[in-house]
Amino acid sequence: AKGLNTEVKKLVIEYITNVDRQNTIEVDVTETVDNIILLLEKQNASHRQEFSQTIQQGFFIFFLVISISIACSLLITWLTNRDIFHQIGGIVNTAQRIADGDMEAKVETGGAGILGKLSQALQKMVTSLQSMIADAEKSRMDADKQAELCTTAMVEAKEARQEALDANRKGQLE
Repeated sequence: AKGLNTEVKKLVIEYITNVDRQNTIEVDVTETVDNIILLLEKQNASHRQEFSQTIQQGFFIFFLVISISIACSLLITWLTNRDIFHQIGGIVNTAQRIADGDMEAKVETGGAGILGKLSQALQKMVTSLQSMIADAEKSRMDADKQAELCTTAMVEAKEARQEALDANRKGQLE
């Protein structure tokens, strides 16, 4: 009976030791999952901030280029004679439409003089802006995809954490 008692005590001590190990593992797993979730949340915020900065820079460049174009158009109007005022008015109107967001506005590129060159430069700018807007939209879509991936990863991490906690509780009950 004394040997049996000693054996039971050993088994109880071993059981308690295993429960303590399980608790330690549970704490470690929980901390690791929490750290992963925090990291994913930081990455998600970082992607959103980068996207926001890209959009802000794009709009700043867009409005800066449009402002410069309008200023150049006004300067040319003032310096040129009245016979070509109609052509300059057309260029200014197109620039205004572009500034108002009409990226489909076409610039008449007729003439070989300074007005023809201005029209060509404005049309080239429109093409460049359209490309920049397309790039910004692609960046936004990429950022949205990354945010969705981060959200999915966070959900999966939370589910895995819950499964680990449930499994640990199940193991303690048995």
